[in-house]
Amino acid sequence: MSVAQTVYLLATVLERADNDLLWLAILGLTYQYVSSRINRDRYEAYHGLFLDEVVRLNHEQIYRKMPNPDDRSIAKSEELRFTLFRHWNLYDAMLHSGYVAGRMGIWKEKGKKRLQGLLAKMG
Repeated sequence: MSVAQTVYLLATVLERADNDLLWLAILGLTYQYVSSRINRDRYEAYHGLFLDEVVRLNHEQIYRKMPNPDDRSIAKSEELRFTLFRHWNLYDAMLHSGYVAGRMGIWKEKGKKRLQGLLAKMG
């Protein structure tokens, strides 16, 4: 368990939990998973717990239609698991992804050609 999760657990026991501590706990869990410090099963278990906490602490904001710029609520969103995907193009993000590297062997010229072929097929 990460330090951020431990702090959030203590805050919950003391009834002082808020969105800021929850967000830090979620970041701690995500870092552990992305850096392969925990396996997928443990991540899924904690993910379910934190999803329940997000609903508990943000129940009013879930049903709101218009986004508020001052809103500090937490909401779930799906994202690709590529390194720096928001800052790089898709090719560079896939090229530097550990999963893609392991599956396609992109450290070899043949693997790089397979990645380029995959992207060409995708359009």
